Amino acid sequence: MNPDLIGKTVVLTTSNCTMAMLQVKHAKKALAGAFTNISALAEMLYKENEDVLLLCAGWKNKFSIEDSLFAGALTDRLVNDYDFESDDDGALASLTLYHSVKDNIPEFLKNSSHRHRLGHLNLDKDIEYCLKHDQASVVPQFDGHAIRLAKIAVLNPE
Repeated sequence: MNPDLIGKTVVLTTSNCTMAMLQVKHAKKALAGAFTNISALAEMLYKENEDVLLLCAGWKNKFSIEDSLFAGALTDRLVNDYDFESDDDGALASLTLYHSVKDNIPEFLKNSSHRHRLGHLNLDKDIEYCLKHDQASVVPQFDGHAIRLAKIAVLNPE
């Protein structure tokens, strides 16, 4: 966390997440997750002890392979580490996709439409960072108006 930002308001807008958050603004709880906070999110979901619906933001209302890979990784974590159960085809598909490429996700994503669309921006280091697990121990929560810090999770190192 950047100490210069503590106590300050940060404004973030994205083409994908903003629209997804607006779709869930009346949900009981809407949390934001990525590979960078996967353990904190999984632990928080476990402690909440509620049903979980994963909403992949996509792009322009279309399927996004990187979102589905994260959904598969989170599903894998919840099912294997926290004894969640799932009989949902979307969860099964994302889990199967994740298992098939988990050892080399960056290489697999080189062929994704999103990567081709943004290829001219030289984002290799950004993508590498975004795919690293547990760069953050925070879980953002959308309260219907703003995204705020939901919790600082205590990670259980194994």
